[in-house]
Order: sequence, then structure tokens, then C-alpha cells
Amino acid sequence: MDQQLQADAQRIAAQMGEALEPKLVLQQPYGADIELPERLASLLLNVVESLAEKGAVRVQVLPEELTTSLASAILGVSRPTLMKRIEAGEIPAHKVGSHTRINRDDLMRYRRSQEARRQAAIEGFLDIDDDL
Repeated sequence: MDQQLQADAQRIAAQMGEALEPKLVLQQPYGADIELPERLASLLLNVVESLAEKGAVRVQVLPEELTTSLASAILGVSRPTLMKRIEAGEIPAHKVGSHTRINRDDLMRYRRSQEARRQAAIEGFLDIDDDL
């Protein structure tokens, strides 16, 4: 891993801090600047944060239909935990023979909703702390 790249990522991550609504703009030398959509900006910032923390990033295109093993790895939970969430109806899934499959977009939607819930909980704790 290029140490300079990791150092640059650490510097940028520190400057960004905990930006709740990141905005990234591509500056063109001859032409209008392009503001990236929030989801794309957030993705790129996640790449920078991963570089800063771990020094490496792997970008991979996910198939439209995911196995439970891959889906659990994406969510950072065990496969049994994923299956409980599927059985509870929290994550849509379907069977292919005897195997459970999850649509990539459904999983990403669930992941975003979980991240939003976590962020709301953190903000709630911060509000409580401000009240004390």
C-alpha cells in the first residue's frame, strides 16, 4: 500500500470529520464544476475513510442476487442473525431451490435504513446530553 495515499486519506478524513451531509464537487479546469449526488459523495467518503483506517480498499460490483453468506458479510452480522432478520420480515428474501437469496437493492435499502436508525439514535443521545 502506498503510504502517501494512506496519509492523504487520513488528512482528508480528519478535515471532513463527522459531516452529516457531505458535499463533493469535481472541479473542472475549463467548465462548470459538478456537484456529486449525496449517495455518491457518501460512497467516496467511505472509501477515503477506509483508506485512512486500514490502508486498503477493494471495490467490487455486487451481483443482483446475493447469497446469505455474502449478504451477512456486507451487513457485518452472522449468517444466523441475517436469517433471523429475514424470518422476521425485516429483509425481503426468496428461495432458489432450498437456498435463500436476497436482492442486492433490498439489502442496500435495509442497510441504509439501519444506518439512518443508528444516526438518529446517536443524535438522540447527543440531544439528551445537551439537556443535561
